[in-house]
Amino acid sequence: MCMLSLIFSQVMYIITLSLCTVLVCYGLGRHIYYIPVDHQSEITRWNWIVQPFGILALPIGKISVVLLLERLMGNTCVRWRWFLWMNMALFTASMISSSIISYAQCNPPRALWSQVPGAVCLDPTVNANFALFGCAYSSFLDFTLAIIPITFVWKLRMSTQKKVGLYFLLGMGVLSGVCAAIKAAQSTELGTRQDVSWALFSLYAWSASEIFLNIVCACVATLKPLYDHLMKSKPLPRRAQHTYESRIGTDRWESV
Repeated sequence: MCMLSLIFSQVMYIITLSLCTVLVCYGLGRHIYYIPVDHQSEITRWNWIVQPFGILALPIGKISVVLLLERLMGNTCVRWRWFLWMNMALFTASMISSSIISYAQCNPPRALWSQVPGAVCLDPTVNANFALFGCAYSSFLDFTLAIIPITFVWKLRMSTQKKVGLYFLLGMGVLSGVCAAIKAAQSTELGTRQDVSWALFSLYAWSASEIFLNIVCACVATLKPLYDHLMKSKPLPRRAQHTYESRIGTDRWESV
């Protein structure tokens, strides 16, 4: 499940970056008054196209991290497992709702990027406030996923140095939480819809960074063998080590 979630998250991430590249070609990152009029409408249209992929990539990446932590914790920390999955269900539901609201705020939806006579749209601040909530919730979950390893890493039978190193890898979600917090501070500009090409650039940059760091955190279990292979010329394992998560303090991490 963790592998499938990671693959899906990576696919969504690549699609998001590809669509952002299209936006850059039309002028994303430049002030709107420097962009030709025909490109301005294209920027607005592609902005709404890319949003669902970027939004849905967030819960998928975090689910991968939760699956990793769940396997590392084993049958212990039952309360933490319930807490994580309840919050992931709520966060996923909120992200799906945010994707729907992005298009449902105007009737017909094409009124978001072009002039449609008789179109009815919600106040832009509605979508901006929902985006702010999503960014804040995402930041909260990132920091939570980074702090939870403290509850079981210190119980492992290994030296303090190894515990610190392991926790550092598992706690990289702090960086993802910082990205989400910065994105939350900038998401208020979504309600103005003025100089969109300039305002959205940093928002997409921080969002892509958050998704990338979520993927890295979920892949942390593979870093030790890769490090040994690159730095110590040790051969990579031919197949996954069984019960790696339950023996994290006795096998691969013992050779640090």
